[in-house]
Amino acid sequence: MQKVIVRFPEDRTVFSSKVPVGNTNAPLVVEDGTHVFTLSDPVDYQPASQEVVVSNTTATRPKIVTFVRVTEMLARWIPARLLDFSALTPSVDATVGHFSPLNLNWKINRSANGVTAFCALQSDAVTGEQWILCALERGKLDAHRHNSGGDYGEMIVTLAGRLSDLADDAREIQPIAGQIAFRGTVISHQPMTDSFWVGIFHQPRGATAL
Repeated sequence: MQKVIVRFPEDRTVFSSKVPVGNTNAPLVVEDGTHVFTLSDPVDYQPASQEVVVSNTTATRPKIVTFVRVTEMLARWIPARLLDFSALTPSVDATVGHFSPLNLNWKINRSANGVTAFCALQSDAVTGEQWILCALERGKLDAHRHNSGGDYGEMIVTLAGRLSDLADDAREIQPIAGQIAFRGTVISHQPMTDSFWVGIFHQPRGATAL
């Protein structure tokens, strides 16, 4: 049998393939193999479900599965009125202007291949944790590897637009507006877009450029 802990800000029932297996934030015992984890109602969490392969765990090294409540998480830095992107022109300059009431310290890079802009919302020099607001306009970020030691390597929160995210396993994920994707500690990973994207990256232990 395998050990799992499902993280969430409050107590909820955890389901594996629609069968209750315990509660959030407490040790769970499941069979070895692939599980589709969800939480009890209300569905105010992201992602809506997570398909996870569980194996080689122990009581002291359980598999960690994390769900988040998006609005609560973003409210730490971004007021609700700035989460409405319906009238936003899909460009980096328009995004920087949209967030101007927050007086953020943006770093903007322009090249023939596109425009990228990012700013740190929060960082921890000791743990390496980073919360980064980013906007891409026909651009891509530097390839990097997530540092180990966190519940996950990186969480990608899409606020507007579409992101292609290529990783070392040759599997492409395409987060779309309002969705969250989780990446593990990977050898090579390079988010990019051929149009426009704005969102947040959370790296619990930071990343190393490749």
